[in-house]
Amino acid sequence: MPRPWNEIPEVRAIVESECVYVTPDEVLGRGRTARVAITRGRCMARVYLHSRLGLSLTEVGAIFGGRDHTTVLHAVQKHARASDRDEVVEDAEGIPV
Repeated sequence: MPRPWNEIPEVRAIVESECVYVTPDEVLGRGRTARVAITRGRCMARVYLHSRLGLSLTEVGAIFGGRDHTTVLHAVQKHARASDRDEVVEDAEGIPV
């Protein structure tokens, strides 16, 4: 079982940097509003892509509230597509997330 997110400095830094409009507890919780889900996906993708950590998809999913490895994989792929298009993701209220 991986350590809690706040005990891994690199993960804590990523989560805290992405949590502008939501709290870390919301990102790591069960909520599925657009703002929370988009922020959570970006955090999962950034943590996985942060190669120095050497975490597997399963380990990243466990850190983010026990999510499945395929959820993390989807977040990584979505993050890559958005990065390729250089797009800014906004929630329903037009706030960048």
